[in-house]
Amino acid sequence: MVSEIQHRHHADIELMYLAAVNSYGQRKCKPFSSFKNTRQYAGLPPSVPYLRALFTDYVSAHRLYFERDIASLPLTIAKADHTFDFLKYMGGLKGERIFSAAYTILNEFEEVRGHSLTPTKSLFYVEDMLKLINEGLAASNDPVTQVLYTDSPQAERKFHESINRHLARNVVPVTVWSSLPPFQPRSEPLATVVSDSINIEEAAGEILTDCVHTSGSDFKVIALAVKLQQRPRDAPVPFLETTQIRTTRHHRK
Repeated sequence: MVSEIQHRHHADIELMYLAAVNSYGQRKCKPFSSFKNTRQYAGLPPSVPYLRALFTDYVSAHRLYFERDIASLPLTIAKADHTFDFLKYMGGLKGERIFSAAYTILNEFEEVRGHSLTPTKSLFYVEDMLKLINEGLAASNDPVTQVLYTDSPQAERKFHESINRHLARNVVPVTVWSSLPPFQPRSEPLATVVSDSINIEEAAGEILTDCVHTSGSDFKVIALAVKLQQRPRDAPVPFLETTQIRTTRHHRK
């Protein structure tokens, strides 16, 4: 579309040139420059900043009409997510994308209730948009958003609940462990951190002694964590940096 506009502008100027030649009665005249002549007309394709500015100007000019139509839609059930797929079809230049990410909010009828092009996946760039949507629903006496689906509920829960408090009303979080009673330790275990070989040997000896002399199932190893440190490129074999053992009585690191 942009290329067509540029070539049409070139054709209009050429027509004006020929009309002027005819008006002055000139029979022999220099041909008008072609579009791609680098020494004369020098028509150039648009750049990424130009396309970004063109898109921004167009949306700004029609923003009022877009927002009127979108604001009339309900949003009782919302589905919000970032996407990167369709942006590769929005045009680019020499492998560089014009936009990096997009955040879309759909209602229960699969209608777009909110859409924003963002530089990154951070929710910071869509916070104002979500607040304006809630204000618009209240101003038009539409029901507030009661259910919101997202692909990262654990990470985005607090963010969405801070904007729309109705999402947290009469809600009991459900997990795969909801049927189990909450874990309540009888007492805080003693935490010990050792770093030299002698203290490490003593701490390991205490744990082994508890394993040998404790009858029944009172003593258990609850968790074991190992951290490896990568060596430089000349010695790529990793080496052990930290070992952490958690038992029913002790916490050794």
